[in-house]
Amino acid sequence: HQIWRGAARGRPGHPVVIARPLFAQLMTLSGDTGAQPVLQANRSKMALVSLPGNHALNDLDTPEAWADWRAGRSPNAGSSPDPVTEGS
Repeated sequence: HQIWRGAARGRPGHPVVIARPLFAQLMTLSGDTGAQPVLQANRSKMALVSLPGNHALNDLDTPEAWADWRAGRSPNAGSSPDPVTEGS
């Protein structure tokens, strides 16, 4: 595997660890899609890693999201399906 992705109850989430051989693909990305194009193109190289509870479903990439999480609020946990694995 070259991608390891946190998961909760088999549902992909965060964090995502990407091995160096895929860095060149990451460097070609632009816009606000994150690494989704690289993840979609490399599904066969991905392993889901089960994390306790729903922790993998928390996307904490802004100071506000971290503050909400620390305060016990997690508005984005499990809120949308994952386009990389949805329908597969």
